[in-house]
Amino acid sequence: MALREMKRRESSRWTRLTSEAESRLRQELRSYARLDDDWDRTVAKAPSQGAVQDALTFLDGRPADIPLPYPEEGTEGDVGVYWDSSHAHVFAEVIFEGDRTCAYFAVQGVPGAVTQKCARDDVDVGAPWPNDLLRMLRMQDPS
Repeated sequence: MALREMKRRESSRWTRLTSEAESRLRQELRSYARLDDDWDRTVAKAPSQGAVQDALTFLDGRPADIPLPYPEEGTEGDVGVYWDSSHAHVFAEVIFEGDRTCAYFAVQGVPGAVTQKCARDDVDVGAPWPNDLLRMLRMQDPS
């Protein structure tokens, strides 16, 4: 088999796997809108449909070189996504409350020895991702 054909097949396989993972991420986020109040059996508020939609809108702008995040539901009606890279010592989180904005923070380092950090709480979910957040997330790439 020609090298070009092998590369095309591998690229197609990677795109399909990425697409499946992104589909699962989006499905998980959508499922949060079906949670009821007290979903955690304490005092959690149900995530709002607006918060879920804001997370999905934000992810629409994800650059191809940024890995997929993990989803998370909040206890105040919010939802979020996060990245946690132990090999690069990078943790980042983006929170959506349903008002068409998001808040994020990211750190590189270990407890007591943070080397870089960034944060902001007024980002339009439809705008391009902030450069400081992108820089931190790109540190996760092991290559």
